[in-house]
Amino acid sequence: IKTQIAKQIDQKKSEIRTLQNLYRQPKSIPGEIKHKVAKTIQSKKKELKKLYSSPKEMITLKKTQKWAAVQVVKALLGMPIIPGK
Repeated sequence: IKTQIAKQIDQKKSEIRTLQNLYRQPKSIPGEIKHKVAKTIQSKKKELKKLYSSPKEMITLKKTQKWAAVQVVKALLGMPIIPGK
């Protein structure tokens, strides 16, 4: 547990350092934003490829429980369970 907390602290410190550097050099902010957006796009593409290659792995017990709980609440509130009806 201590190692996980130490890793989280180090990660937060590094994020603070990068923010401080960006604050000192405001001209580099658009480049940083482009880099972060490109990174998120690449990660989403990887997730979509993984979903297309093996869709059964994406359906987990936690997700199904969450979905079922939402459906029960919707049924109790009288909302339509099937979208669009």
